[in-house]
Amino acid sequence: MDGKAAYEKIAGHYRMLILNGQLREGVQLPTFMELAETWSVTRVTAGRAIEQLRNEGLVSTAGRHGTRVSGVREGGEATVVIALGSRGLRVEETRVIDVMPHVAVELGVEPGSSVLVVRLAAYRILDDEDDPVSVG
Repeated sequence: MDGKAAYEKIAGHYRMLILNGQLREGVQLPTFMELAETWSVTRVTAGRAIEQLRNEGLVSTAGRHGTRVSGVREGGEATVVIALGSRGLRVEETRVIDVMPHVAVELGVEPGSSVLVVRLAAYRILDDEDDPVSVG
């Protein structure tokens, strides 16, 4: 087990599908009940996954009209490779922000562009004697 909560796994799955362009803007995601059945979780857990994606700006919900992909700006496609766990890193927070002009210059993007901010946290796995354990 990788230690992630079920809602994080679900959100991660759909995040990758959205960011790599497999789910395009406007595509409707499964309902909470469908997610719960597919992933063998409660509707509350499915709802937490959708809430996380909504907080990241990747999906929007419209009551009984369901949850739809909001799209990824800057061309709608990105390639994301995450192999952080074996390096002692985990994603602490993600959010989409509009960058300030001076930051846009540093990032090489247009002022006012939206970017995905990922905050990482480092951790070490220790044995009973508090020595680091290799996980790679």
